[in-house]
Parts: sequence; structure tokens; C-alpha cells
Amino acid sequence: MVSFNGRYHPRLQKALKARNSVLLFQLKFIHTNLAELSTRQVMEANNATGMEENKVVSKMYS
Repeated sequence: MVSFNGRYHPRLQKALKARNSVLLFQLKFIHTNLAELSTRQVMEANNATGMEENKVVSKMYS
């Protein structure tokens, strides 16, 4: 699949770029979901006590 000059065929380059875009989107999606899950776990662990901001945020996710 590599051409004579060591570069990929243009169609293959396009396909690889598209695949990389999909993988990057999936990684960002997973990262966002993990961050949200972590935030919820922290809120539950704190049981929304303490700072006023925690109480407001916990109501948003309840």
C-alpha cells in the first residue's frame, strides 16, 4: 500500500485521516464522560455538604 516514494496512496491518506478523526472524536467523548462521572462521584461522596456551590451543582444533577 506504500507507493514508490514511501508515501501512502492519496485515497488511503484520505481514509486514514477520516479514521483518525473518528478516533479523536471517540477519545474526546470518552474523556468528557469520564470527567462528568468523576464529578458526580465527588459530589455524591461529599453529599453536597460544605460549600454553597456544591449544593447548587448537586441540585442540577439530581
